[in-house]
Amino acid sequence: MDKFDRIIGYESFKKDLRCIADMLKHTSKYKKYCVDLPKAILIYGKPGLGKTLAAESLLYESKRNSYIIRKDKPDEKFIEYITATFEEAIKNQPSIVLLDDLDKFAESDEDRYNDEEFIVIQSILDNLQDQDVFVVATANDIDVLPYSLKRAGRLGRHMHFDMPNNADALAIINYYLSNTSYKLDVPADLIARIMRNRSCAELKNVISEASLSAGFAKRQYITKEDIKEALLHGVLGTRETYGEATSESKLRTAYHEAGHAIVALALGGEVDMISNVVSGNIGGFTLKGDGWREENLICNYSYKDYATNCIIDLGGKAATELIFKDIDLGTFSDLKDLKNNMDLAIGALGVNGFKYMRATGRNDFGRGKRIDDEVVRQIHRFYNKATKILKNNRKLLEIIKDKLIEQPILLYDDIVDILKDCPVKMYEI
Repeated sequence: MDKFDRIIGYESFKKDLRCIADMLKHTSKYKKYCVDLPKAILIYGKPGLGKTLAAESLLYESKRNSYIIRKDKPDEKFIEYITATFEEAIKNQPSIVLLDDLDKFAESDEDRYNDEEFIVIQSILDNLQDQDVFVVATANDIDVLPYSLKRAGRLGRHMHFDMPNNADALAIINYYLSNTSYKLDVPADLIARIMRNRSCAELKNVISEASLSAGFAKRQYITKEDIKEALLHGVLGTRETYGEATSESKLRTAYHEAGHAIVALALGGEVDMISNVVSGNIGGFTLKGDGWREENLICNYSYKDYATNCIIDLGGKAATELIFKDIDLGTFSDLKDLKNNMDLAIGALGVNGFKYMRATGRNDFGRGKRIDDEVVRQIHRFYNKATKILKNNRKLLEIIKDKLIEQPILLYDDIVDILKDCPVKMYEI
């Protein structure tokens, strides 16, 4: 057992940290083989994942004199504190210094690249080349850090702390459950499935909220209803006010969310959760099972994946308008996300040909209008495909709608049970 075992899951990431810790403890062994040893690492990722925990574990396992710098002082005193801390680290080397939440060290809104905090740290890193002082930094957003600070020779080794995958989420859930006296009356992998690509803090919050509900009900076990409630206000920050919604609102929302779900299923995807809960400005939602995130559109999505998500985004509007024969005005969020993603795909990635790509470095109003016109044309095309899918699956649309009226939150296993009796009719793009 070591301090890295406090990090649940993330085995590959922990292996890299253990390697660095071993290097810091046995520097002479590595230098004997003429290895050019790294002097600093930058751990980055979204908030709530445990970056600070990972960095503090590295500090402990390095067995070096350790120092932690956090932005808890006014700018002038903070810069003095940075300098004084590194002077102390040099005096007591071998040592290791943690720059925690480095992206928050400078607070100016513009031209952060020239902020004095970053300039001072760059200068210090340059002066550490002949010192036995190792630096580990954490950041949520490395894009705000100047390239000159992130380059090789300074914070040149970057370690991405990603969102937990399904296996990591399951391990985290089981860990937090082991710290309670409650038993789980629902498969843990069902929760992990829904919560993959959510932060570790959010996973902990769901288990805590579900435990709270079970305790209030004087039960020794957590039910599926506890989990549903926890997902609502633990992840979305809302509580169930379904009973306050009008019957027409419930019906329209049920059709809308069923439409999203059926289109996703017909196009070969999976659906982890459907909610018909209306609360504040949240009028239900459908959680797809592919863990899709915006950066995938740029990194590793095919045109088919892009088109699939566009059609799914239009599934709710298509379903409501198919049934009620009037315009669905509850689609602002769907259409806003759709328009932004299509504008990016068509104007920047050229998915509909280079002639629509936006020129860089100059205004091109004519080309901008052509992009807008093409986006509208493609939205019509994708909308018609969504409508066709729903017409082919009209019986399933009614079944899911009825289930959402009766039981306003459906999880993955509920959806699987529905499909056993009424399989979805697939659609090929």
